[in-house]
Amino acid sequence: FNNYSIHNQVLILLQCPNATQVAGYQVWKGLGRQVKKGEKGIRILAPLIRKTREDEDEGPKAVYGFNSVAVFDVAQTEGEALPEYRRVGVSGEPPEGLLERVIQACPYLVRLEARLMGEYGATDGKWIWLNASHGPAEQLVTLLHEWAHCLLHFCPDQERPPLQVRELEAEATAYVLASMLGLEARLGCAEYLTGYQVTPPTLRAALKEITRAVKTIRQALGI
Repeated sequence: FNNYSIHNQVLILLQCPNATQVAGYQVWKGLGRQVKKGEKGIRILAPLIRKTREDEDEGPKAVYGFNSVAVFDVAQTEGEALPEYRRVGVSGEPPEGLLERVIQACPYLVRLEARLMGEYGATDGKWIWLNASHGPAEQLVTLLHEWAHCLLHFCPDQERPPLQVRELEAEATAYVLASMLGLEARLGCAEYLTGYQVTPPTLRAALKEITRAVKTIRQALGI
């Protein structure tokens, strides 16, 4: 769903909870696939854009409304095979070398620390410390969590959000990325966020920042 806004992602999942790869009719046609007869489109909102000045062929454009358009999940189509989406690993333990690969891709300095007072990890926006007593899977999820903190919550020109929001954004980012890497994210994720009194409205408000962090880290990892 990289090319869809948060609101359109929600619309897609409300109508087709099992959607995986979604595109418009013409895009599927260009990929050599055809929408199956009788399939019902998933309705999303497409912006209506026009020039800000009638005498300018080139120049600023403005959104003046939205139109309902139909898109389709890959399961609603048939035709030429698409490249398979390859996950890295299939179990709760990371493949050999994955943790080291993520550490190398991380733009922040990472250090294993034996004395973190029982914490999973910590960061000051420049360094990330991981608890050396934990296993590779837990260290990896923690690294993704702290990486999200560095991206979102240490910007000198932005006011830091409340602790509740910071932990929600970091933990949700780590959960999504761990899933993309084929890992089972921390089983206590829901309980962890409940401890910060995270509610559905809080999550909805944070989706934009979570998506931004996931996209940035994905690009750095090449996944």
